[in-house]
Amino acid sequence: MAEGADEGRQTARRLIPPALAVTALSLVLYGWPAPRLSEELYLPLVKRAGDPDYLRGDWTFSGAFPEHWVFNHLLAPLGRALPIEVLGWVGRLATWPLLAYLLVGLVGRLRIRPWAAAGAVMLWLVANQAVLGGEWILGTFEAKTVAYCFLLGALHASLSGRVPLALVLLGTTLALHPAVGLWGAWAGSIALLALPETRRATLRWCWLGLCFAAPGLVEGFAAIGPATDALRQFVVLVAIPYHTDPFFGGTTAGGWQAGLRIGLLLAMFAANLWAFRRSSRDLAQRYLAAFQIAAAVPFALGIVARVLGLWSFLQLMPFRSFPLFVPLVFFAQVVRLASESWHTGPAPGTSRRARRRAERSGRRRAVGLVSGAAFIALLGTAPLLAAPRMAARNLAAWTGRDDEGAAFEWIRENTTPSTRCIVSVDRQDAFSRTQRPLVANWQAIRYDDLAAWKRRVVDLVGSPATFDGPGWTGDLEHLRDAYAGLDATQVERIARRYDATCLVSTTHYPFPVRHREGDVRIYRIDKGGRP
Repeated sequence: MAEGADEGRQTARRLIPPALAVTALSLVLYGWPAPRLSEELYLPLVKRAGDPDYLRGDWTFSGAFPEHWVFNHLLAPLGRALPIEVLGWVGRLATWPLLAYLLVGLVGRLRIRPWAAAGAVMLWLVANQAVLGGEWILGTFEAKTVAYCFLLGALHASLSGRVPLALVLLGTTLALHPAVGLWGAWAGSIALLALPETRRATLRWCWLGLCFAAPGLVEGFAAIGPATDALRQFVVLVAIPYHTDPFFGGTTAGGWQAGLRIGLLLAMFAANLWAFRRSSRDLAQRYLAAFQIAAAVPFALGIVARVLGLWSFLQLMPFRSFPLFVPLVFFAQVVRLASESWHTGPAPGTSRRARRRAERSGRRRAVGLVSGAAFIALLGTAPLLAAPRMAARNLAAWTGRDDEGAAFEWIRENTTPSTRCIVSVDRQDAFSRTQRPLVANWQAIRYDDLAAWKRRVVDLVGSPATFDGPGWTGDLEHLRDAYAGLDATQVERIARRYDATCLVSTTHYPFPVRHREGDVRIYRIDKGGRP
């Protein structure tokens, strides 16, 4: 017993340096100033849970957002005490090394040495994590970041045969983030049921997992607001297609790009099953194979739902798990096979010349496998080849000038808390940087009132035709251009309708200018209209 515990501690210590290397790469790719991406909505929600006066009067934040209730209220004391930027970095530095450690350890379960396992995880990061569906594990700090800590912990517990703990962790994943937990718990639980070693314990203790999952089930059902089929279609195909539409490409060539990504993902899946058949088929190999097969079910149903127009199902985001974990296992299996080829020696009793020939052959196979995996990771299709671009954007975010962001901060320092602002619909960070009520935001979707949310964002881009034309690609720059194209009459109409008295824009308008940051102007809009 003591020897086993000592060996476990030594293994854990050996994982730390490779995990830190993975964390360092994550910081290079995703270490933008906080908040970033979905942090720009979810961290202010945490702060509002701790401080009800924060963003009081903002229409978006008057919504319930019940799907993250557990996470928001667990972190509410930190949200109240820390600025958003500090909260984001505290969360990242607390969770990213843990996630890296769990990922390296998970890959290592396939009998891969720690540094080789870290190499597989790094290839997965360079390949942008998910081939399709826009999901990530490393990249932000929000409810799903913590949920993935629990999901990966559940996979580790499953591979150790600790079924009750695995079920508790799967249930907690669902409680923290219903979408991540729904599909992660589905795949994890089905995999436990599929294996003879864990089936009986899973049936015996499944009630325990359901108890821990119950808050997430309540959150998930509470988040389903009333909406017409047309509104749900708008959300799926127009607002968040990168999460919900498997055929979304993001460009005019999106059709073939989407097809290529689906084909690449299925090829990886087939390669994983082939590698499984060539493995020792131990518990780790069998569990991860079953996990992928189970995760393929909602993925396939999502494709069918897209063809049939079942928008409500697609809003459940069934593309979270399969496109995320299949590439991870793919790179892990490639590294495992390469390592085995590199270290495979000739049969005993062979001549020295034959041994050398066998060693060279094995090493050539290993180099070929790793080179092929690297080529796939760097394949020039969206969203692949993203790593250099992400690293450059990360550097620019720290060193570049952001006049609009500076304008937001001026508003925070020089206006009253009740000042309602009109800002570009793509700038979700305006919530935390102005700390003032906004009209609406494209990415901060009020699922409890989709009709009002769509009406507001349509006002901010001038016309519903913005989303109907052939030029619409889902690009935020498209929305920014539409916002900049509003004329003075449209701006006045928005101001009257939503009681706004402040406008941030690069466009010249006949309104009084209160402040300028570069080419960004902060206008005062009088309630009576133009002076």
